[in-house]
Amino acid sequence: MNFEILSKNRKRIKREDRMRVPVLLNVSDAIMPCQKTLKQLAEIACHDSVYSHIAALADIHYKSRNECPTGVAIATEDKIVPQFLDSGLNCGMRMMKTSLFEDSLNERFIDSLFYELQKNIPIKAKNNNRLNLKEFLNICKWGSPYIIKKYNLDPEEEQFIEHGGNIFKGEDINDQKLQECIPNIFMNLSQNRFGILGEGNHFIELQKIDEIIDEALAKLFGIQKGQVVILMHTGSSALGSLISHFYGSRKMNAVWSFSMFFARLFFLNGRRKEGGLGYEIKRLIKLLNDKQEIYAMDDSSDEGKLFLRAMNAAHNFGYASRTFIMNKIRQSFSDSLSSKDFKLSLLYDMSHVSIYREDHYGKKMWVHRHGASRAFPPALMNGHPVFSKTGEPVFIPGSMGDPTYLGVGHPENSDCYFSSSHGAGVTSGSSKLIVNNMKELIEKMNKRKIKLFKDGNKFIKKIDPDQFKDINDVVDGMVENKIIRPVAKMIPCAVMKG
Repeated sequence: MNFEILSKNRKRIKREDRMRVPVLLNVSDAIMPCQKTLKQLAEIACHDSVYSHIAALADIHYKSRNECPTGVAIATEDKIVPQFLDSGLNCGMRMMKTSLFEDSLNERFIDSLFYELQKNIPIKAKNNNRLNLKEFLNICKWGSPYIIKKYNLDPEEEQFIEHGGNIFKGEDINDQKLQECIPNIFMNLSQNRFGILGEGNHFIELQKIDEIIDEALAKLFGIQKGQVVILMHTGSSALGSLISHFYGSRKMNAVWSFSMFFARLFFLNGRRKEGGLGYEIKRLIKLLNDKQEIYAMDDSSDEGKLFLRAMNAAHNFGYASRTFIMNKIRQSFSDSLSSKDFKLSLLYDMSHVSIYREDHYGKKMWVHRHGASRAFPPALMNGHPVFSKTGEPVFIPGSMGDPTYLGVGHPENSDCYFSSSHGAGVTSGSSKLIVNNMKELIEKMNKRKIKLFKDGNKFIKKIDPDQFKDINDVVDGMVENKIIRPVAKMIPCAVMKG
């Protein structure tokens, strides 16, 4: 590949061979992605839907299940490309401020709190927490505001959620329109997966603010050194994944490929003018022969409109689920504290797997963010009581043993479509320090003075801190490249993992 060095933390992969656009690579030599990642970027740069360039962020890394690396922002004019994303639509994070400070964090309190959290917030699907169909449809239509109203929560919370927690706001959406774009079996499978944390790298982390980097911005956010905060990472669960696999030709085994083939064939019959049996058979054959292609949909096509509607329903499901879980976190704190003066308030809730219609380079674009957070500057948050002064908040967690940074969108980040890394990202190298079992992982966390709460040995290697890049290298590059302005640094005290 032909690299042009722009600065210590920024390179450009120049166009060559079939590449239609270059790749802006926001990394230093210390955190360069692996060859598989670079190959994927070059392949995507050949696709005729990509506008101008691909923005690859500092946490860029390879995942075998995806056609596109994690940690990118890609713009298109009139095409929707589900394969540019992870299948976990509206996987996102929510940061919550507490009224507690670090002197409250004794071992007894932490054990009591996480006992309540594990009791109140399931990792996997629970039938005793099942939504009925009406509740499910209401959540998909109205998102977080529906949960806020149902549980008599603070309505001010809505303005601290991306899109107000309801991406359909202002649209004429009803039950019939949702049932036109989401198969009944997907609804059924999702009804007992609301309000769950999920497995893998999803977490609820208890943190304390270790350093205030920008006093003025921190004051606007209402945070102080030593204050206790909670960071949560979870998404739209099965609903987003099923929708993504249904409308996009995703990597799947033969059984899933055949299942999606018949589901698409029968469900979409009569709902779209384009496509049909021959089209679906060709897609299936390519999937079974592992001849993966990137399929783009016209945003004006029947299938494109159905996907966008279904995707937005999954977004609302994710926003509402995080709102519901936050209320469970609030209850868990209350049950663990003797004082009744405890307060838990929302700093921000944002997605890092999304497709949004935005203005860039004087045009309307579909910005696909895969493992990347929207990071608008103050001017693009016009009208918001806080973010119009600060810029949009972004959270950049390291591994579960490393610091988390809170930042805001930088006005000079248009080259990355005002997008930010969503974490440290998996390192391209291997480490002999990676553990093999839960006992070793707990010992590693204890040495870092972090309490780990996790059931079972699943995903042990996936969540080991030594799998990840150095968060300080990532954030230093983001600051130099004017992607974010850093506000505060948090350090973890305890974590509940999926």
